[in-house]
Amino acid sequence: MWPFNSKQYPSLAKAVHNGDVRAVREMLERGDDPNSYDPDFKVHAIHFAVGRLSWETADYQDSVEIVKPLVQHGANVNIRLFRDFRVILHWLG
Repeated sequence: MWPFNSKQYPSLAKAVHNGDVRAVREMLERGDDPNSYDPDFKVHAIHFAVGRLSWETADYQDSVEIVKPLVQHGANVNIRLFRDFRVILHWLG
């Protein structure tokens, strides 16, 4: 697999935030938790992944390619945002 710099992405959420599809896949393959919480961003990786689908500057296809492996590796799509208590599926509605 393609090696990535783990210092650049100390958390799965940071790789998702940067839209690095390959790093996200590799981190999940090595066993990173798709439901892990990033204390710096104060969100779960899936929040960034779904949020990227609505960012005007994000590449839609890359965003979809990030959401899919997160869900395939068991990301909880019903996990709530701390600050507004919405589930992520509301963003897609």
